[in-house]
Amino acid sequence: MILSAVGAASCRDGTQETRKLPQEAYIWQRSWNADVVQAVDSSTDLFRAYVVLCAQIDSGPDGRLHVVTVPVDWQALAHANATVGIGIRVGSIPQLGAGDSAALDAIKSSISESIRQANAAGINPIEVQIDYDAASSRLEGYAAWLPQVRSATGGLPLTITALPDWLHRGAFAQVLRQVDGYVLQVHGLARPETSTDDLSIISPQNALAWARAAGRYGKPFRLALPTYGYAVSFDKKGRFIELSAEDFVRFQGTVHEVTTDPVAMQTLLARLNRRPPPGLEGILWYRLPLRTDKRNWSLPTLRAVISGETLRSDVVVECRPKTDTPALVDIALANRGTLDGMLP
Repeated sequence: MILSAVGAASCRDGTQETRKLPQEAYIWQRSWNADVVQAVDSSTDLFRAYVVLCAQIDSGPDGRLHVVTVPVDWQALAHANATVGIGIRVGSIPQLGAGDSAALDAIKSSISESIRQANAAGINPIEVQIDYDAASSRLEGYAAWLPQVRSATGGLPLTITALPDWLHRGAFAQVLRQVDGYVLQVHGLARPETSTDDLSIISPQNALAWARAAGRYGKPFRLALPTYGYAVSFDKKGRFIELSAEDFVRFQGTVHEVTTDPVAMQTLLARLNRRPPPGLEGILWYRLPLRTDKRNWSLPTLRAVISGETLRSDVVVECRPKTDTPALVDIALANRGTLDGMLP
């Protein structure tokens, strides 16, 4: 069952007490390693649940389906006593609809296998979430396709991700009738044409307006907020070359680092906590930070954003005596603050 957020309650003196919305996080890494496990172990006190990417289904240039199964460490999630939702990413699938049996079979098989693996580790998932950015003009086909997806969930709640543009489409109501809830994605970076284009990942003002609009549908929803960044490169004439959130990509041309502002997200979260739109059940952060992430917040920064702590960086030089050679010291830089800081 999808848990409901606790809203603001009246205190005895008649004032309103702000109650914090439940927080969740996406684990969207396709490679599970010690850093992912460590991040989960360090954050179960912060997040009510995690939505874990289990499979991605795409249609390649040759028209054939490509299914990537993520080797989720279910035992690590069980050891951490984590509450988990199954995440299935559906990429570019031409003509997706009720009659697309091959794509439907692949998606249903991925759902069933993910649930089976979770159950084998002693985990009972709380939902199946389909992440599919359907074109707004094809929402009717999406609505027809969802009942068949539900048949593979084993009775688990079926949720989807949704785009802001869908809020103004009549067919969105048809989609919502087929699901138990949805996650409104209010972040993303559109492919720029030139270096003068808007490179922001999220507009807090737009995000708040979209959340208010979503509240009018009367369907439970969560809001997906970003923690990540991108690198975008342009040639000498300011024309777009490439974009990536990966750490290891070597760019050509002039590189612009685009980040999500923690202060802006903390302010937005505070506004949502004070006056949540009807139906808003929580926040889903994309994505869970790892120690090795270069284009993502650190976990301490995300923790401070959620808790409402003052965000500040405090990078200092530390001298640490060597245990085996007391006459020598290691010189290190340390951030004692709550906000990721730049090296001096």
